[in-house]
Amino acid sequence: MFKRLNYILSVVIALTMILTACQPKPAAKVVINYWHAASGVAEGAIFNTLIEEYTKVHPEVEIKVSYNTTLDKVLAAATAGNPPDLFMWWGPQFVGSWANAGALEPLDNYLSAGNVDLNDILPGLLKSTTMDGKIYGVPYGTDMSMLIYNADLYKVAGLDPDKPPVTTEELLTYAEKLTIVEGNEIKQIGWLPNYGWTHVGGDGSISIRYGPTFFNEDGTAGFDDPRWVEVFNFAKWPFATYGYENVQLFKTSFGEYGTAQDPMCTGKLAMIYDGEWVAGNYQRNCPNVDLRFVRFPYPAAHPELKDDFEMGGTTIVMPATAPQKIEAGKFLAFLMQPENLARFAYTTGVGNIPHSIKALALYDQYKSQQPDDFAYFISLAQTVNAAVIPASPISDEFFTEIGNTEELIYADKVTIEQGLADLQAKLMGIYQDKVK
Repeated sequence: MFKRLNYILSVVIALTMILTACQPKPAAKVVINYWHAASGVAEGAIFNTLIEEYTKVHPEVEIKVSYNTTLDKVLAAATAGNPPDLFMWWGPQFVGSWANAGALEPLDNYLSAGNVDLNDILPGLLKSTTMDGKIYGVPYGTDMSMLIYNADLYKVAGLDPDKPPVTTEELLTYAEKLTIVEGNEIKQIGWLPNYGWTHVGGDGSISIRYGPTFFNEDGTAGFDDPRWVEVFNFAKWPFATYGYENVQLFKTSFGEYGTAQDPMCTGKLAMIYDGEWVAGNYQRNCPNVDLRFVRFPYPAAHPELKDDFEMGGTTIVMPATAPQKIEAGKFLAFLMQPENLARFAYTTGVGNIPHSIKALALYDQYKSQQPDDFAYFISLAQTVNAAVIPASPISDEFFTEIGNTEELIYADKVTIEQGLADLQAKLMGIYQDKVK
């Protein structure tokens, strides 16, 4: 009898094993690799929340995030045949060059399939990532800058803190009164055009206020536009007045940007053109300093530009060789939903301006997570013209070279006119090599 029971038990076990083996195995999850330029400390919590919500509805998908990634890392991975499926970078300046090289996937079909309303994106923003009628990148939030000034220093200098400069000419007049020099040593400076994010090119571009041509319709550089001379005549002021070496030496005394030793917190710098993220920095690092936010001045000769402000910032792209394009496109569409964007952008520690008109309208629901001054940027984004630097096959080279020329002009190593002529010639050569 025991033999019979053992025989039956053996049969049952065997049948169980057979049936188990015949059961279909769970399908492997689709893994989306999302590479993020920001740190996990700053944006990880809210981004992980969005991921959890998405994968709960799409359990067949797994999303792996790598933070603190760079353009070079993405290029190296793509070259090695192991690119991410999506990549977020701080600005759109690289998009034109990468798209021209065939390194990016057009996103039009994915956005359409995901019901992303392109009309909800602030007018003009997609110009920075669109080439030949195709969208190669989308904003994920945007940036814009305002004039931030130290009202305490205004009072000491005999300036009315309730009457900030309206024109760029007035700004330089104020800046001179706000600058303190002892001997040849600068102790305090009123304004700098090459500190932090403030430059004549790229994010925080003060050039927009003068309306020069960045790129012509064919994608060639526009440095032969005479308004660039006006830009540099304005920007060169501190170096022409106090000496390039003196200014650069003074800058070495600055503490780290975005900390309690930031020169706007310590009073070494009286005015800056900077983005919305600094509102949170100042609240955390120097809440007792009376820093105020207003529209950056415009040149008196161009009053028509009063409401034109540069916009452009965080940008998401899909490498052309991304392995999971369909699923990555679906996740991108999820991120682009106005409510999800608002939750991300308005989170404490992120502090970004939503690129979506609908998400901007949701600010009151989340304003407790941002300092009061952040509201100025939201209002500005809703009421001014978005002046956007368009994409070009030489976008990346353009912004690298303008930065180099900027310092040469400030250092008096080349005149403004010659520097611009040399820059235009160099970029024309690069353009011809890339598009022939």
